[in-house]
Amino acid sequence: AAILCTEHQGLAIIKAWNPEALVVDINTADDVRQALRTLRSGSVVSEASAGKGPALIVSSADDSGKQHDHIIRTIVLDSVTDLQRMIKEALLGLPTGGVGGKASRGRGASAKETLDVGEWGLVIDRTNRLLRAFRDIPTNMVAFFLATEVEDGDKIVVRPTLYGKRLPFEVMQYFAASGYLFRRQVSDEEGTEVRRGVMFDGNEKYPCKPFPGAADVMPPDFSAWLEAWANFSPTQEQQSQVTVQTKPKKNGKKKKKAEVEQQGRL
Repeated sequence: AAILCTEHQGLAIIKAWNPEALVVDINTADDVRQALRTLRSGSVVSEASAGKGPALIVSSADDSGKQHDHIIRTIVLDSVTDLQRMIKEALLGLPTGGVGGKASRGRGASAKETLDVGEWGLVIDRTNRLLRAFRDIPTNMVAFFLATEVEDGDKIVVRPTLYGKRLPFEVMQYFAASGYLFRRQVSDEEGTEVRRGVMFDGNEKYPCKPFPGAADVMPPDFSAWLEAWANFSPTQEQQSQVTVQTKPKKNGKKKKKAEVEQQGRL
């Protein structure tokens, strides 16, 4: 996996859990662009030779300058909320290092206090372009967003923490599935422990988007999600629904395909 991490304090934990991962410390918008260029330059490995689906072979240098090849099957963005903040800071002209304290947060000579309307539009546009660019790389993609509660009419909705009036509600279009990561305390005779899960069966407060084969709640284990999707077999009723929804109209136009059809990545 290639993990683009914006939280410097989390690097050691990630490397401990997945020592074979290519972990990239992201501090500025330039770091994001460089990581994207590196991933785009990778060689595509066919499904047969990779053994586990589409993948890239990417070369990167270690601290000593020695080059190493990495097989990348999944790209992780942690988090898109911070990546968008870095886009905004770049437009403000801030010489900030983002998260991690590698650079001063003082304002440069060309720094501004706020963005104008047109520049806010650039923040939204560049966020969309960034997500499309990573989505179009022939691997799986997992993206994390901070969550926030907002008022939507007479109800409260939990949505991704992003700038933009519509973007937080439209961002799911880039993904085949969307879930809400939560944790809760479970007590029994042996004591209390914290358990984490990802909710895919959403409701009005938690808009979610399940993938084919997803349970209502699943462990935060991407491998388990892929296995559930691979083992998914639609029921006869679901197959009938897909057939009806994809059948051409009499005038030759096709209806929109059912969401049960598998897409390329999560």
